[in-house]
Amino acid sequence: MRKVIGRWLIGALTSTLAIVLTSAILVSCTNSVGSQQASSSACQKPPESFIWGKKTYTLNTVGNRELEPGTKLGYLDCNEGTFTQGVSENAAVNIYTYGSPLASDDLLFFGVWGRALYSPADNNPSVKIKINEPVQITEESSPVIEPETREFRLSPELEQELQKKKRPMQGLFETTMETIKADGKINIHFSIRNISGNDLRITYGSGQQYDVWVYNENDEEVYRWSLNKAFTEALIVREFDNSEAIEFDEAWNLQDNEGDPVPSGPYSIVIRIMIGLDEGTISQEELTATAVVEI
Repeated sequence: MRKVIGRWLIGALTSTLAIVLTSAILVSCTNSVGSQQASSSACQKPPESFIWGKKTYTLNTVGNRELEPGTKLGYLDCNEGTFTQGVSENAAVNIYTYGSPLASDDLLFFGVWGRALYSPADNNPSVKIKINEPVQITEESSPVIEPETREFRLSPELEQELQKKKRPMQGLFETTMETIKADGKINIHFSIRNISGNDLRITYGSGQQYDVWVYNENDEEVYRWSLNKAFTEALIVREFDNSEAIEFDEAWNLQDNEGDPVPSGPYSIVIRIMIGLDEGTISQEELTATAVVEI
């Protein structure tokens, strides 16, 4: 049994929630919103940009475990470099919020490339955005229409203000976890306690209140509790009194995401509570706890 205290990030309820919950998704700015599909040069790499609803997102970075997902939003299939909305959990790409949808505008694409982090274009001033605005090039034959690439940057003042609003607060929550191996499984008991000294009002961005991940000694994900689960899309609000603790219990049956038994060895179990506040951003570690078990 091992107890580890972790902390993590959640944040302000903004217009992000309405965008995250919309079902219309397009990948790449070069396609129209009504086509419900978008192209990347290949299925082996993430697209450079996409449109979610009426908002443009651009590729920020590609990583792995350090980019932790939040609420699952849906699936994408890929055929010869073209991504389309999928309906099966066996789709090529899984789409998540980056952390709680109340805390971040960013989205995560899970694919063969790992985890691709996308940020709204107005929050990612260093990237170039392809705008579907034709430029006419006159040659000997008929005119050729090509998309023009423009570079948009936020003013230093606006960029500084955005960064200021995203500075994390600390000392509000304490998350702990205990693990016990019994009857061929790992029982996981975890809780979150309000240590702020004040009564707080917390929110859930969906019916998902937490998630559990298991990683092998190579830092590869072998199990995720939320995989293939569906959650209600609703904003849930509750009071969280000072010193109150909310407790949860789960179990890992020592199988991977495919349902196969995992080999012997050390595994890291990571839990995270999916809550937010009315305003402000909280350190990511505040809602996260990790324990190592030997199988």
